[in-house]
Amino acid sequence: CHTAIQNGFKCGTTKSSCYDGLVSAGLVTPGADASSSLLVEPGSSPLCGSLGGGMPKIGKCVSDSQLAKIEEWLAAGAQND
Repeated sequence: CHTAIQNGFKCGTTKSSCYDGLVSAGLVTPGADASSSLLVEPGSSPLCGSLGGGMPKIGKCVSDSQLAKIEEWLAAGAQND
């Protein structure tokens, strides 16, 4: 799944390639505008659970606590760290 483009998004198999995929697909814009990311917008997010996406196809969806951590990362500028 992570090596093919799906809905304009390709995660890759490393943390760095996934970050690059999020940025190139327009799901994350690092910097001051990161908190308005499509990554956490229901209907446009690739993440399943309350966000409505289909990733991961196998395994558990994003929990509310994980979503809170993603939102904190976005609010801090979504740096590749």
